[in-house]
Amino acid sequence: MSFAHLHVHTEYSLLDGACRISRLVSRAKELKQSALAVTDHGVMYGVIDFYRECKKQGIIDLLQRITVNEHQHERNDDQTDPIGNTTENDGDRQGKQAQIQRRFADG
Repeated sequence: MSFAHLHVHTEYSLLDGACRISRLVSRAKELKQSALAVTDHGVMYGVIDFYRECKKQGIIDLLQRITVNEHQHERNDDQTDPIGNTTENDGDRQGKQAQIQRRFADG
């Protein structure tokens, strides 16, 4: 039976992260886990490194779906939909990352 951690905080997570991404993915591979998730608090800085490391080591990356804060829903603009990080290719991921950065800057 397969096992995948679905709640993992990396070194990028605010207040409670300690796992180095490369060591985390290496350990998952060593334990014969086929997939791994990242659920960092407050930031998404580590997602690209996480994605690349998983791809390099043959682990499926399960990136957390980002939810939007209530005040962003109240703005009533076309940027209020949550961003899903499950994408088809690297170009899609870069587009999602740009959206994440804009939303982070906007609060």
